[in-house]
Amino acid sequence: MPRYFFDVENRHAVRDYVGQELASLHAAKAEADRALSEAVKDDFSYEARRDMAINVRDEASVVVLRVFLSYSATPPLS
Repeated sequence: MPRYFFDVENRHAVRDYVGQELASLHAAKAEADRALSEAVKDDFSYEARRDMAINVRDEASVVVLRVFLSYSATPPLS
C-alpha cells in the first residue's frame, strides 16, 4: 500500500514525517477530511475567519492533494 503524508497548515505549519499507509488517494482524501473536521472541533473560537489546509504528499514527497477549509463563527446574539 502507498504511504501518504499529511502536512497541516493552521496557525502553524506542521510537517508529517511518519505518514500513513492507505489503499488509495481516495482514502487519503477521506483521512484529510476527517482530520480537518476534528481540527475545527478542537480549535473552536470566535474569530472573524479561520483557514486550515492539509497538503497530502506521496512517497516521492509530491503534493497530490490539497484539502482546504475556511470557516467563521460568531457569538450568539443576546
